[in-house]
Amino acid sequence: VDRPDLDRAWMSEALSRAAAAATRSGQGASTAVVALARGDSALIGWLGDSRAGVIDPASRTLCWLTEDHHAVSVTGQPALSRWLGFTGDPDNPLHTPSLIEHTLRPGELLMLCSDGVHSALADEELIELMRESVSIDDLDATAAWVCDTAIERGSTDNCTCLLIAPTHATDPHNTWMETNSCSSDRAEPRKEPDHA
Repeated sequence: VDRPDLDRAWMSEALSRAAAAATRSGQGASTAVVALARGDSALIGWLGDSRAGVIDPASRTLCWLTEDHHAVSVTGQPALSRWLGFTGDPDNPLHTPSLIEHTLRPGELLMLCSDGVHSALADEELIELMRESVSIDDLDATAAWVCDTAIERGSTDNCTCLLIAPTHATDPHNTWMETNSCSSDRAEPRKEPDHA
């Protein structure tokens, strides 16, 4: 529905429903990052330390758009300050998601990923992976390679990567292409794509 004025309300509601569903199912809590794309703009919502960032393989730059919801626990260790799930406070049962809007420039990719990816791969490694492998025709292979590389680097958490690129489609309601891959449930990493 073409109602950009309602996008923020819809995204907040969607994340709240997901949090309530997780609580009802007894699955505890999780982190989340989501994007709603319109044209070359994206509204991004998140809770926790799953991230959204913009990568420009040509200029070798990575800019994280989100800030992790982290705090220091009573033991002095880092801990999540917001998450998708029940807060434990009956008066405020769900955390409020953070929202940000971003407009992509030509050549940029929007990347959504879990902390299993960004905690295992330095920014420079992510940029290099994109520079070596990204192809508008094969974003799925690139996303899978990112996940597999994070696993090879010793990630012990869920590895999920979603890449989104604006296209030049003639249909104004279909101007984004997106592909994703989650490879943390595979024992063997995928082979690196052939970049001939």
